[in-house]
Amino acid sequence: MDLRFVLFELSRMLECVDSVVSISSKQLGTTLGVSQQTASRYLAILEKNRLIKRVVKKRGQDISLTKEGLAILKNMHDELGFFIQGKKMLEITGKVSIGIGEGAYYIKMYADKIEKELGFKPYYGTLNVKVEEMPAGMQRLAFKKIPSFEKEGRSFGGIKIAKIRLKYGKKAVDCYLIMPERTHHKNELEIISKENLRSKMGLKDGSLVIVEV
Repeated sequence: MDLRFVLFELSRMLECVDSVVSISSKQLGTTLGVSQQTASRYLAILEKNRLIKRVVKKRGQDISLTKEGLAILKNMHDELGFFIQGKKMLEITGKVSIGIGEGAYYIKMYADKIEKELGFKPYYGTLNVKVEEMPAGMQRLAFKKIPSFEKEGRSFGGIKIAKIRLKYGKKAVDCYLIMPERTHHKNELEIISKENLRSKMGLKDGSLVIVEV
């Protein structure tokens, strides 16, 4: 059983995000349609992954959701809304960031595959845009995917690609958002183009831009 479903069922027992529910493993097992032992194992895994807080008592346990658990539920909510309402244009505001300086190397490694998919050889570097929170459902907006591969004795993870429009002041450029399976940029968008976007649009670190996906 997907543990997100277990988390969802627990959330239904809570009055609000800050409340606590007292429940036994047997009661949870009945709700989920599983044995008491299985329900207890689910709770242990959720607690180990810091998705719930649990205080074990003589009869049952007090359970509340953590910030990480709430984040998963919020993502489920956004994903379902995205699925039901269909694809819509996302408008994301963020600030140009310096990144960690590895963009040129990685784009060079992916360049041939990007050219095959998009029809142009990309500029060796990414434009990084730091956002407050990464919107849910971004992966669904991808229209191309490059599978993982090996090159020069190293393995490189797959990436998804979405069409975007980057806006800065009165300037607007059509380019592409890459979404790597492996990334250190938790709250950063990574953008590629056939040109140096910083030079073309006059961007500096901290420039406020709008990304339309």
